Amino acid sequence: MAREVTAQVERAELRQAAKDAGRRFVNLAFPDGVGDEMDFHSMEDMAGEAVRGVMQGFAREALWTQAQNFGTSQPCPGCGADCEVDWSDRTLQSRYGDITVPEPKCHCTRCKRDFFPSAAAVETGRT
Repeated sequence: MAREVTAQVERAELRQAAKDAGRRFVNLAFPDGVGDEMDFHSMEDMAGEAVRGVMQGFAREALWTQAQNFGTSQPCPGCGADCEVDWSDRTLQSRYGDITVPEPKCHCTRCKRDFFPSAAAVETGRT
């Protein structure tokens, strides 16, 4: 129960931070104020672009932070040899557009195989 309450507080804080960011976006987009020519549909389109940007930045940062848990080496799933973690970019498809994120990858010199220790961590569950 305590974790559920904490999660609700965190969500409320995130929503408030997003609202605050929305006000900053308006000031950035319209430094001289919003003119009468701007209709609600156009505002919604601009807000959608901001949401896409926030999602892309959020996902990239969250996945990068999560990937740091892999350290500098991982055991090979085939033979168990210690393999150095290298990095490449991976493009994920989301509701908000493509997001390029860093992905740890390893190569086992013993098995001569590549493996990606983060594959399960970034799985979205969508088909």
